[in-house]
Amino acid sequence: MSRDDARRSFDALKRHPLEDLLARWNYVRDPVASCRSHLVLRADGQPKLVVRRQPNGHWVYFNTVEPDDCGTVIDFLRNRQWSFAAIRALHDGTPPPGRTATAEPSPDTVAAAWQAARLEPAPDGLLRRGITVETLEHYRPLIRTDQRGHVLCAHRDASRSLTGFEITPPDGWRRFATGGRRALFAVRARTAAADIHTLVVTESAIDALSLAQHDGCPEGTVLLSTAGAPSPSQHRQIRQATRVLPNLAALQMAQDGDPGGDRQAKTLTNAGGWPETLRITRRRPPDGMDWNDLIAPASKPPSRP
Repeated sequence: MSRDDARRSFDALKRHPLEDLLARWNYVRDPVASCRSHLVLRADGQPKLVVRRQPNGHWVYFNTVEPDDCGTVIDFLRNRQWSFAAIRALHDGTPPPGRTATAEPSPDTVAAAWQAARLEPAPDGLLRRGITVETLEHYRPLIRTDQRGHVLCAHRDASRSLTGFEITPPDGWRRFATGGRRALFAVRARTAAADIHTLVVTESAIDALSLAQHDGCPEGTVLLSTAGAPSPSQHRQIRQATRVLPNLAALQMAQDGDPGGDRQAKTLTNAGGWPETLRITRRRPPDGMDWNDLIAPASKPPSRP
């Protein structure tokens, strides 16, 4: 294929409705969040994508959790390790041998990146955001630091297997490990399951640690991070926890104090399946703030766009 042919092939692929292409990755439209100017696409276990059509006819997207994951369908595929040859074959409708439409970095790659990071009881990246050494010693969260100084906060599923990790750079936006799957990051003291009475759901690992510290590191409370809008699989994992903890009495929705946080809290509350005796409440930080804003220095790095 000539360079001009390849250019025309890529241009045609960019003009194809992105919603149809992303259906190969099990993304479906969220009819409530979508509007005339843009579409919101969701897939189980993945951050939501916002999609719109540009004036030149190209469809573009951005990932609501990983800001670097954005652009045209070409960028979407390249960010998931597709070669240009595989992308051209996708336009022809026949992915090349050995390449499936759902191919993405292997979970082994995510595990290897986690293992390569170093154990650090009190990473500078957390101390700069106001998290104290005492808080980290009390909870001993599952965290590591990579070679670039990014703090990694592990997500684990119901079987306690690593599924991915939140990435917090020293400066810049938080994101989730490409190729990983969001499960739950937990902030929990060395407390027996029978003594746990409250679960708290936040939007990020930093917020979970911040709220725990703000409350004085309470015993009997477990704080969770979903790393963004809760997915159906995360709802199931939280729901399972509410059913196996024998003395659990309360579930707090502690997402950010903005319309997005309010929507997340409402969606998770209305997802249903909660024990009838469970008291579910919305715990909201001050308007326009997240929990880290309450304890962090005024010069803390931004958390998201």
